[in-house]
Amino acid sequence: MNRIRILTTLAVLVCLAAAGAPTLATTPAAAVSVPAATEAPTCEVDLLTFGGFQVVISVVNTTTAPLTNWTVQFTLPTSSRIESRFNGTITRNGTTGTFHPASWIATLAPGAEATVGFGGSGTAPTAFALNGMPCTSV
Repeated sequence: MNRIRILTTLAVLVCLAAAGAPTLATTPAAAVSVPAATEAPTCEVDLLTFGGFQVVISVVNTTTAPLTNWTVQFTLPTSSRIESRFNGTITRNGTTGTFHPASWIATLAPGAEATVGFGGSGTAPTAFALNGMPCTSV
């Protein structure tokens, strides 16, 4: 088909569609999967132990509103030490630790994800929760 014929055919199809006339159905090349919105954001924890521990936490805002002021709480024996962290800061009160995200990821838009983490020595942390909701382990 030459270029003029293609453009003419396209114009006719657009006019027919605008007029409500039935047109040829096409099959999309690939389906796009969009995660369904949920009532609460999700949190996954990947914990590695090797004489110490390394924790990687993924937080995904699966809601339809921005996620602000989020933190991840965890339990850590007082004898364990946190020696490194990335994308945030950690506060401790006895055996309760709280990870506070860095300013550039403190607000997550709907569908956005942040990865944070920390490492240390001693017994590994347990009982991770995002704003009080339990995280899943991967």
